[in-house]
Amino acid sequence: MSSLNIENLYDNMQEKIVQDICEDDKLNSLWKELNELDELLKNTISKADYNIFDDYLSKEAELIDLERRKAFTYGYKLSNKLMIDSLRE
Repeated sequence: MSSLNIENLYDNMQEKIVQDICEDDKLNSLWKELNELDELLKNTISKADYNIFDDYLSKEAELIDLERRKAFTYGYKLSNKLMIDSLRE
């Protein structure tokens, strides 16, 4: 299975993955803290500075999403390889 097909699989499963992990208390706590910090920044720095920082965060999120896709692809391929290798033994 090619990397592109595995990434398509990830895309198709992403909503379910997000729904399954959104119940995690640690993730919810971090999101709450992040939103509070975002509000603090909005109220503390200038609009121009906030827009620059928001652009930075958008690029960072894009990078993290790409890393997550690559990690999913890597993990998927690795799990299949290990499963096939274990069947050969």
